[in-house]
Order: sequence, then structure tokens, then C-alpha cells
Amino acid sequence: MEGRGRSPELRSGCLRPRFPVTAQAHILAPSGERKGGLRWIRFLTSHPKDLSREVIRVLAEDPLYCKHVHLCVQSGSDAVLKAMNRRYTRESYLGLVDRMKAAIPGLSLSTDILVGFPGETRKISSSLWD
Repeated sequence: MEGRGRSPELRSGCLRPRFPVTAQAHILAPSGERKGGLRWIRFLTSHPKDLSREVIRVLAEDPLYCKHVHLCVQSGSDAVLKAMNRRYTRESYLGLVDRMKAAIPGLSLSTDILVGFPGETRKISSSLWD
């Protein structure tokens, strides 16, 4: 599927098996039965669009999910984000982070940051830290 990027992934247990899922809350919601001795799941996403309010609610309420989310930011510049075809802005990303922190006490976040995207200057890349 062109232009969609990769699917969100779940990593679980010490062996960290990976399997693609669709970030739909009903898929992530607890099934009532924990098969195979599954102790925890860490939700990773490649795009902020995959973290709807409903998905955040499920991550907050189900103790099986770690209080950690990897959420790619890529850049702190709206112009670079647009050139990357990332359909969010710095402001919308920070709003998503605020919603997640409010819903998930003790949340830890990790991210990916790209530096040196074609046309990006030092001044633009330093805007990430502002």
C-alpha cells in the first residue's frame, strides 16, 4: 500500500516476537484471556495517526500494556514534516503527547529523530530543541 508506511507492531515478553497489527482499539482491547503466559506488551507505532483517543484509552486501562510508547517525531519543523509527507504538525504531535501523558500516568516516551533531511538547515534542525 503506497504512502501508508509500515503497520504498528507489538513487542512482548523477553523474546520480543514482532507481528503487525492494525491500530484499532477493538483489536488492542483485552480479550479476557492471556494466552501463552504473556506478561506484557509494548506498543510501538511508526506514525502518530495510529494513536487515536480510543487506542490511548486502551493502553491506559489494560495493565498488560507497558507504560511506554515509541512515537516517531522525525522533525521539529513543520516545513520538514510536510516535505517528508508526515501528515501532522509540531503542534499536533505535542498535543498528542500531552493527551497521552494525561491519560497514562508514568508514561515514558521514546522517538526517532531524522537530521539532515534534504533541504534541512542547521537552524531548522535546531528547532527540534525549542
